Parts: sequence; C-alpha cells; structure tokens
Amino acid sequence: MKKLYTDSILDTPQFSLGECPTWIQASNTLFWIDITEKKLLSFELSSQIFHSAPLPQEPGCIAPIADHSLLIAMRDGIYSFNIEKKILKQLISAPYDVHTERFNDGKCDAMGRLWVGTVFEPKTSNNAGLYCFQSGPMGYQIQLMASDNMTANGLAFDSKNQLMFWSNTPAHQIDQFDFNLDTGQIANRRPFKIFNPMRPPDIYDGRPDGACIDEDNCYWVAMYGGSKVIRLSPKAEILTEINLPCQFPTMVCLGDSDLKTLFITTASKGLNAEQLKEAPLSGHVFQIPVDTPGLAINAFKA
Repeated sequence: MKKLYTDSILDTPQFSLGECPTWIQASNTLFWIDITEKKLLSFELSSQIFHSAPLPQEPGCIAPIADHSLLIAMRDGIYSFNIEKKILKQLISAPYDVHTERFNDGKCDAMGRLWVGTVFEPKTSNNAGLYCFQSGPMGYQIQLMASDNMTANGLAFDSKNQLMFWSNTPAHQIDQFDFNLDTGQIANRRPFKIFNPMRPPDIYDGRPDGACIDEDNCYWVAMYGGSKVIRLSPKAEILTEINLPCQFPTMVCLGDSDLKTLFITTASKGLNAEQLKEAPLSGHVFQIPVDTPGLAINAFKA
C-alpha cells in the first residue's frame, strides 16, 4: 500500500462542515458547500479568487447544469441556482418528512439524472433513502430507488456506467449495485467494502463518507473520523492511503486542468477550542497531486 501525506490547503476561510467538492472544468473552479453554515462556496484556481453565497437551508449536494447554473439539493427540495444572478428556483419538493430527514450526498449519472441520498437525522433506524431526480416529458420527477440506510454517502459510478456505489456511513459499509445507464435501474445490491469500527490496539480508521472514481475505476473515499483518504481497487483492496492533519475528511473529487489533483473537504464541526488548536486546518479544503486522472463530473440534464 502506498502511503502519502498532505497539509496543502486552498487559501480560504475555515468552514464547519465542508462537503461535495465539485470541479467545473469550463470555469476552472472548485465548488463545494458548508452544510451547517448553509453556504455555497467556490474557488477559481487560476485567479485564487474565493466566493461564498448564503443559502436558505442546509445544502446536501450540488451538481452542474449545462447552462452555467448549479443544481442544489436542500432540505425541502431540489433547486436550480443561477451562479451569476444568485437566483434560486425550486424544481421539486422533498418526498420525505423534512423535520426528520434531509438530502445529503449525490451525483449525476452520464444521462443527466441526479442520484441523491438522504440522512435520517434521529439516527434511530435505517430510514434514509436513495432518490433519482430527472427531467422528463411530464416535467420533473423523483423516485425512491433504494433504502435501508441511515446516512447516505459515497455515491459514484464506474467509467463504464455499469456499477453504482453507495455507502451507509454509520454502518461502515460501501455497497455496490449493477447499474443500467439506459433505463436508470439498479439491481443486485451487495457489499463492496465493510470496515471494522475499531482495530487493535483501538485504532479507528474512520467510516466511509464522500467518494469519487478515477480512470482506473478505483474508488477514492474520505474516511470520516480516521484522518485519511483511501483509494480502493475494483476488488476493494486498499491501494493508497493519504493521511491528513485533521480528523474529519468528508468528501473527495478529482480536478484541475488534467483532473489529477485530489481535492478533499473536511469538517471542524463539533471540535472544541483545544481540539482546533491541535488540528487548526480542520474545515479547510486539502489538495494533493495524484497519478491517475479522474472522470469528468456529469451535468444534470434539465
């Protein structure tokens, strides 16, 4: 296993719960969100210009739309956001009880459908789900595709569009589905990787959070609570481990002009003053060059 380390961060403020790094090649810009602070964030790599826009609710994930807008899944529904005019428009209401559930991690497939999971906030049962949101002849529609989850994360598709990955973070498990790109159907759910909550001598490796896939169909995943990001082979073997000077990496994406920079969002939420003193880079976006390029991020087809 290859072991790496990075403490290189983007020149931005510190955030509470950074999530969903999304590389937009056309503008050379990394977008991401702060869920608890309800913000949309961006950093243009060439100019090093940082922007922050407030949002009315907790965002769970973002995805590009072809017309220079973004899709944002928030607590009470899915919205389009005009980046230049800062205009939000609700496209569909959330299909669950917004008092106990909210949208979380998600990505678009190659046909332009958004797949987005939820978080069941009481954390008393696996009531979270996976939804597919798309535009069709009758307008926008959303459908429940899978369930039996508590905190849905790790959504990713392989390069051949034949496999979909989805994790249940509290269960320390990543699942894999057979995926039919043409029909948008998933089947044959099975475990891809199950992590031990603890290993001797009481070392915690973290639990699987947000993820992305590279050109070799290897699965990069942030190990929340484990101070690391790992790269899994298609057979779920750990090939690379990137250690970080903070405990809570949340999600990864591959970007820059050659798609060979791994961006890693992290969290500072819940850390007290002493813990933040020990890990002052918590809540920042880390970056590290890697050997294998990523896959271009799919846009939503409106």
